[in-house]
Amino acid sequence: MAMMGGEEDEEEEDDSNWFEWVPLGICGAFLLAVLIYICVDWKGAMKIFQDIIDYTREHPYEAIAIIVFAYIILVVTCMPITQLHILVAFAYCKVFNSFLYGLLFSTWVIWLGCMLGAIAAILLGRFFFANFIRKKIKRSKSPTMKKFRIID
Repeated sequence: MAMMGGEEDEEEEDDSNWFEWVPLGICGAFLLAVLIYICVDWKGAMKIFQDIIDYTREHPYEAIAIIVFAYIILVVTCMPITQLHILVAFAYCKVFNSFLYGLLFSTWVIWLGCMLGAIAAILLGRFFFANFIRKKIKRSKSPTMKKFRIID
């Protein structure tokens, strides 16, 4: 009997392991698509990047709001954000024509977006998804889930 329970636990864990790779797969596919586009149409990609920089220069407050919203979405969905860090910092260095001012300005914009995203993730998890997770834990026979029930 103990062996069967162990096998069921391993089987249950194997079923959920694929879900952990979904955000990484989506981000990897997006990054690969961007890299392929850049390789195929370098001038078009640089034109798009220049348009982003021009838009940021012309509409600084709207650009900050868009960047912060993008960070909130990426943090809540657990997507990697390193590429956006690099893009935002480089864009603001070009906007201010100074590495130091661009770095300082982009740092607080990135920090604000990440913190608001973290707060949104905590609130969503605590108030929106909590009942769903509790139901899943109650249904599970896994010893690990029993520990979660005790903690809860």
